[in-house]
Amino acid sequence: MPAPFSRQVTTVVKFEDLFYSRVMRPATTHLPATIWMVDDIPSRMVFAGRRWKVTDTPTRLRDSVWSVVPESHRGLYGWRFQGTNDEGHSLVFDVFKGEGGWHVHRSYD
Repeated sequence: MPAPFSRQVTTVVKFEDLFYSRVMRPATTHLPATIWMVDDIPSRMVFAGRRWKVTDTPTRLRDSVWSVVPESHRGLYGWRFQGTNDEGHSLVFDVFKGEGGWHVHRSYD
């Protein structure tokens, strides 16, 4: 009897499918991001090893429920903007600046 045939199955999964869902996905941990500003407004970002160009008008996030504790009220908590990567994939990001720099709080597909 011949030996049983064995094959290796390789599944290719895109980064976006692993990291982002098709709907809003709250982050369990706030992942770090590097954000470049032009006139104090986000223009570019590096996040999760990818470059993102801000492709809409960013919205200031104020008095947000996900921001900081009320005792440390600072007025501006973060930004919401659409970012488009080098492959042309666009996501909407909610970002905030914490003690260690900028972080992505949520992303939307």
